[in-house]
Amino acid sequence: MAGLPLELWQNGELHSSTLVMNNFEYFQLEAKRPGTALVKISDKGKGSRLFSLNDGVTVGGEKQNKVMVDSFEGEQIEGIRAVRIPGTEGTPLLSATAGASGRNSHSSILNLDGKKKQETIHVFSLATGFVYERLMKVMIYSAVTATSSPIHFHLLENFLSPTFKTDLAKMSQELDFEFSFVSYKVTSCLLK
Repeated sequence: MAGLPLELWQNGELHSSTLVMNNFEYFQLEAKRPGTALVKISDKGKGSRLFSLNDGVTVGGEKQNKVMVDSFEGEQIEGIRAVRIPGTEGTPLLSATAGASGRNSHSSILNLDGKKKQETIHVFSLATGFVYERLMKVMIYSAVTATSSPIHFHLLENFLSPTFKTDLAKMSQELDFEFSFVSYKVTSCLLK
């Protein structure tokens, strides 16, 4: 189901869309106002030809799932399941056009063409809490394992926990990447 395009509709208007992430089949949609909303598979791309939502209401011959938006804090929605349409089991959702190296179509973007690139990739990032620190670890691991080029991460130090800094040093040794901390000082006129 990774890569499946989903949309959130309220009062007949499209409010947000997203792709289902590969890890834990996670997705996030933003509602504009409280009330009932419909989650449906986008008709753009081939997702709607390969999958259908297994529960919910049928609107215009298409299965959709109703969700109640009653909080600005966000909620974990259970029960939205996409199932393969019978007869499409062998068709991949994401096209993987193999190149000379046998990797997918993103290889030219990520320098995965099998040639060692000596140019360093610089990544600037910010994490403002423990949850974002965990996501940053996933991002770092994904970036390092997806390319053969050297990577240097520049991280805003002001909000990082001491535990994350220790973990980052260990990750750097294991995954062979460089990192540095960037800090800033807020001027006194902004604090008033």
